[in-house]
Amino acid sequence: MNEPEYLKLRMESLRDAASRTRLAFIVLTTAALAVMVTAWNSYLSWCDFPAYENVWPVRNGQTLTALAAVHTAQIDKWISSRWLTVGPLGIQIGSDDLAVWGSLGLAMIAIWFLIGVRLENHIVAWLLTDTLESDPQLRREIFVGILSRLLFVRVTQTDAPYDRLPAKLAVSEGAPHTSAFYTFFRRSAVWLLFLPAAAILLIIALDVASWHFIGSAFNIDHVPIWNKLSGDRKFRAIAMDVFCALVGIFVTIILIKVMQFEEATRALLRAYWRSLESPVKSDV
Repeated sequence: MNEPEYLKLRMESLRDAASRTRLAFIVLTTAALAVMVTAWNSYLSWCDFPAYENVWPVRNGQTLTALAAVHTAQIDKWISSRWLTVGPLGIQIGSDDLAVWGSLGLAMIAIWFLIGVRLENHIVAWLLTDTLESDPQLRREIFVGILSRLLFVRVTQTDAPYDRLPAKLAVSEGAPHTSAFYTFFRRSAVWLLFLPAAAILLIIALDVASWHFIGSAFNIDHVPIWNKLSGDRKFRAIAMDVFCALVGIFVTIILIKVMQFEEATRALLRAYWRSLESPVKSDV
């Protein structure tokens, strides 16, 4: 096998690894949003108004049938929004069980995300090591090819658009020179990465709030449920949220490891560029 075919095969393996990582990130982010929306619908949604306020369309002692049907349908719709549907598995998870199954599901997807990012980093390291002595022009093409396949790794000196030719590739040794908007944009990407941890924190916060502060739609007085729970149910509620907190810590550690692998890949690319030529100052 000649060198071009060999490098093509290596780049294809990197593309496959990057695709798996991107898919895991999309699934993890979507699952975290679904968990947050389900938790929100359970405790904070305005759609629960008819269930909580006991406002029924009655005038002069007579029920307005059409409006009563609308209110009933709205309550039914709100109750159904408290369930998270997992299509591929054909199951539904109630919002009261998100502390266990919601957090556990996010943890399993996060594990796959970490595995993908780890493999991506190793493939990049092996490829860069094996081409350190290659032709400089080929190494530039490899550098750009790798950079185009990675979602979170950015090493350029600026986030501004290129609007003139020739466009010089300038690699930054640290944080890029950028505007306040792009600084916020980059930080938002980090926040998005930790969305699963935020979803687990939201589950715990709303669970605890529902015990003591948020009235329940499913008892006649609409008061917080803690004083109405039996001893074993109180123990179960606390145990579920403790489990959720432990899983949340585990997920947070995984996401920190993901960031470390991404930063390591960024360091590899910067070192590869330094071995090729000194960073060039950009006027863009």
